Amino acid sequence: MEIQGDLNSVIFVTEEQHYIYSDAVIHLLAAANPLCKPIYLLKLIPKRLRDAGYQMIARNRKKILPASACSIPSRKARSMYLS
Repeated sequence: MEIQGDLNSVIFVTEEQHYIYSDAVIHLLAAANPLCKPIYLLKLIPKRLRDAGYQMIARNRKKILPASACSIPSRKARSMYLS
């Protein structure tokens, strides 16, 4: 698998293929939950438009999501995880 050096995206890798940008999100959601298979319908939208939407959301994710959505757990919180 060859990846561009400046790539800043979600990357989803399967045994057969790797996906980036909007394709990664679509395939990741479909693989994670069989009920999400209809998400493949988004592939009817041209890839350039999907990727532009993905990148717009990625750039503005801190404005869209609450600050605690992707926070790093504290030492105390990590001690509560099962290892």
